[in-house]
Amino acid sequence: MVVVSFIPDLAMLVSDYTPHADAVGVVALLVMHVVVAVAAVFTFRTILPLGAAGK
Repeated sequence: MVVVSFIPDLAMLVSDYTPHADAVGVVALLVMHVVVAVAAVFTFRTILPLGAAGK
């Protein structure tokens, strides 16, 4: 699902909607999405151990 969040970021490079959007900014957004996804999965697996509920 993280790949889906890349679509608007990559669209910023080719559209004129966001002025001054450069490759460095877009790469920073891509990296941010990956870091947030990893942190969310880690947190959810730590706090909400759904596999342990059935034991």
